[in-house]
Amino acid sequence: MGKKVRSFERIFKSLGNPVRLHILKEISQEPICVSNIAKRLKISNPLTSHHIKILERENLVIRTKEGVYVRYVLNKEGFDALVVNFYKYLGIEMEIENIPKFLRTIKGIEDFLTKQPKLK
Repeated sequence: MGKKVRSFERIFKSLGNPVRLHILKEISQEPICVSNIAKRLKISNPLTSHHIKILERENLVIRTKEGVYVRYVLNKEGFDALVVNFYKYLGIEMEIENIPKFLRTIKGIEDFLTKQPKLK
């Protein structure tokens, strides 16, 4: 397997975790700190930090510092690059400006993201 395939495998595995998808949804709404995400999802701060670290590693989340506070924001450019590069890998040309339209066509994504994650 090539380096690109392993990279996609790692990213999609990261996105395959429902808790991380819910964290991304929270982060996409507003810059937010770990403790607020943890409260909303009813999980511990260390577990939240663990999941965020994985999302940061995949370039999907950006850490911002505001004084003594650390907040996280969605890396929209990282998501755009993921979609464009995956389409290129499949041999399909996708322009960045078409991504929002494409994402709206994915049936069920909003329902999936609004359900509470099942925690083990």
